[in-house]
Amino acid sequence: MNDESKYVPPAFRPPSEQPPRQAAPPPPPANPISRIEFERLFGGRVLAWIGGLATLLGVIFLMRSAVDSSWFTEEIRTILAALGSLSLLALGVWLHEKKGHLEVARMAVAVALPGLYATTVIATQSYDLISPVIGLEAAALVGALGVFIAVRWSSMLVASVGILGALAAPIMAGAAMDTGTIAFVALALAASVGVLLWQRWNWLALGAFAVSAPQLIAWLYESGFISLFEETTDPNEPVLLVLAVLAGFWVLYAAAAFGYELRSRDDDSLPVPSWLLLLCSSVFVVLAGCVVLEGESNLALDAWIFGFAAVHLLLGGAAIRFGVHREIGSLLTGGGIALASIGAANAFRRADSGCGLGGHGSRIRLHVDPRGPRGRAGTL
Repeated sequence: MNDESKYVPPAFRPPSEQPPRQAAPPPPPANPISRIEFERLFGGRVLAWIGGLATLLGVIFLMRSAVDSSWFTEEIRTILAALGSLSLLALGVWLHEKKGHLEVARMAVAVALPGLYATTVIATQSYDLISPVIGLEAAALVGALGVFIAVRWSSMLVASVGILGALAAPIMAGAAMDTGTIAFVALALAASVGVLLWQRWNWLALGAFAVSAPQLIAWLYESGFISLFEETTDPNEPVLLVLAVLAGFWVLYAAAAFGYELRSRDDDSLPVPSWLLLLCSSVFVVLAGCVVLEGESNLALDAWIFGFAAVHLLLGGAAIRFGVHREIGSLLTGGGIALASIGAANAFRRADSGCGLGGHGSRIRLHVDPRGPRGRAGTL
């Protein structure tokens, strides 16, 4: 009883009688990257990427050297390239499934896929050893296999070196850039879209556009719709076919831009690369169509621009109306309004001055011959 009456709470005790306070533990020291972690990062993944790119370039240039130097016969070169690529593919799959998730296994598969794709393109387009139908079927099989492996392994190495390598295989292997070759490019682009539907790798979408768009320009040049300096253009492909190909590539670019969001119904903000891809692809395809239609009727040019604007507006309105993704709907709607404005401005300008995007002397023609038009427009 006496002890309880003498008890003084700690708050009312003199400073000398206060209980000692425990000092706060010091903050953990900044732990720099250890030697083991550094070796794991730069000794594994980064070196695997560098090795994969170097091996892929070596295989492609070896194939081109074999073609230029006429080593062996065409049949033997094709068989050796196919066997080498298949061996690398089998080795990579075996190492990954039996020996663990090794970077060397992914590197082998990443090199094998574009090797198989380049072999198919060369055998079909350059050597005429297999029919175009069988060649496209084989390329589609290689692309589907690449999508399956990249998604199942969640491997950025397979997606970057393998899929983008297959996309660049036609031009790196030196195949003639004709309609058949652009079909192989479209199949490889579809494979990259297949990966992007399941993996949100935004850099892959931009990389696919950066690799495929120059090949489309090369195809337009080889088809006679674009000429250099004062050369007279002489198109050798139907205009409707070229426009259909351009529209098909735009659909693939749009699917690459926001296919993942449409599949997963993710309401997160649309990544900046998706905005850039849709903007760049729309501008690129519309301008390419204007070059193709240069020299045709003004009605065809207006139909191309306003038709693309209508597609953007319809898709954007559907995305907003059905709650698919508000940012995608806003982006498509804004693009449609911008295209419609450009088409209207061009129509008014053509009515006032007698020229426009589709008339002779327009801004698409970068060189104007003072002696008058020299064939079709589209001069660079």
